[in-house]
Order: sequence, then C-alpha cells, then structure tokens
Amino acid sequence: MTSQEIAKEITLKAMDNNLIKAANTGSAEVTNKSFANETCKFYKKIFDTIEKTSK
Repeated sequence: MTSQEIAKEITLKAMDNNLIKAANTGSAEVTNKSFANETCKFYKKIFDTIEKTSK
C-alpha cells in the first residue's frame, strides 16, 4: 500500500467519523461548520506531517 493509498483511507475514515458526529447535533448549520472545521484541522495535520517527514 502506497502512502497515498494510506492517506486516502485515513481521510475517508475521518470524513465518516466527522459526518456521524456532526449528524448527531441535528442542525444542518452546525453540521456543516463542524465538518468543515474538523476537515481543515485534519488536513493541516497531514500536511504538517508530510512537511516534516519530507525534509
């Protein structure tokens, strides 16, 4: 499995988890904001890690 495939799997799992958590609030606005915030944080972690390990 390549690092890209691993990153894709992690991303899909994180998206699923965020959708489940956000859906439990029952509010579309809260759901969208929560999902966007968590997704941004998640991608920032990935990019920071890639940045550190690629040097």
